[in-house]
Amino acid sequence: MSSPLQQAIGDRIRAEGPIPFRDYMELALYHPRHGYYTAGDPPMGRRGDFITAPEISPLFGRVIGRQLTEMWEHLKRPDRFDIIEFGPGRGLLAKAVLEALTAGPLADRLVYHLVEISPTLRAHQRESLAGLPLTVYPDPAEAIPGSYGWSAAKALPCGLTGVVLSNEFLDALPVHRLIHKDGRPWELYVAKGTAHAGPFCWHYGPLSDPCLEDWIARHITGKGVTLEEGQLFEVNLAAADWMKAVDRLLTRGFVLTVDYGHPVEKLYSPERYEGTLVCYRRHRADADPLEDVGEKDMTAHLDFTSLQSVASELGWQNLGLISQMWFLAHWLRPEDLLTGPAMTVEDFRRHQALKKVLLPGGMGEIFKVLIQSKGLPPLPLTGLGATNR
Repeated sequence: MSSPLQQAIGDRIRAEGPIPFRDYMELALYHPRHGYYTAGDPPMGRRGDFITAPEISPLFGRVIGRQLTEMWEHLKRPDRFDIIEFGPGRGLLAKAVLEALTAGPLADRLVYHLVEISPTLRAHQRESLAGLPLTVYPDPAEAIPGSYGWSAAKALPCGLTGVVLSNEFLDALPVHRLIHKDGRPWELYVAKGTAHAGPFCWHYGPLSDPCLEDWIARHITGKGVTLEEGQLFEVNLAAADWMKAVDRLLTRGFVLTVDYGHPVEKLYSPERYEGTLVCYRRHRADADPLEDVGEKDMTAHLDFTSLQSVASELGWQNLGLISQMWFLAHWLRPEDLLTGPAMTVEDFRRHQALKKVLLPGGMGEIFKVLIQSKGLPPLPLTGLGATNR
């Protein structure tokens, strides 16, 4: 028996014919009632399908808080400092950041906006943030310093001074999936399957969006990349659209992005001949997004070169791209690593958690931190290796 999400996707295909994978991925993850992120229990955490750095260690959020404080100082300590977090998950990053910031001079100057579309995740975020010494604003237009709250991206006020923050958000935006065939790109579509092949199957055809051809010419082949015959690859136009939306929100400030990905020459190299699209379910990865739709995450690695190029086109400064390991290491303090006279079980767990988010060969190396700014000259930041703390 097909699920409600399968039926909704099938109805769309019956009405329109095969749909671009980008549209299929959007429905699979973000359908208003049946999508992976909008229905059921939170997908992240040890009992979910994947785990993020804030779920592993609150130190990750405390370090982000230290970086945000330095950014506030670079902005000449404004009386109002807006922080916008996109895709805040269960609210554990926001909790650690706000616990750190409310213990210092930013307590009565910050406004923290959580941009979350899932009612279930919003409920978990409310639970995580309950008890903080801040008020909850009823509407983003009425937010005052010393408050936090929830907002749709379109409802956020423009002209803000502050930071736009995301952790594992851009990799889950819907991507176009393409194949380089007969010397040109073709797009992969999702069509109705058969009783034997499953509910959906692949179909390829012309590019669905005229922006794709220009994007490939400017950001892939225009960067000296040669695609192999039959090579699969992804294009994340939604990430560029998100950056343009951020540009409208932010007058002066920073954009801090934590995610996994590669520069263009590595992302589209022959070693990634099958592309980077991957699904996660119960902490196991697979490469078939057409199976068990709505029951597992879908994600694709970011093209950090294009994110930096789009930033330059918008007039932003690209301050640096660094591994999560080095970003955290630049901010670690002796007290972060201290234990008592005898290591307790809690000390051991804290050190093990720190290893997971810090050490090479794992999250510390796979994840990158990209920091960009708008309305500011190039500035040294501790997280990027500046030594003038």
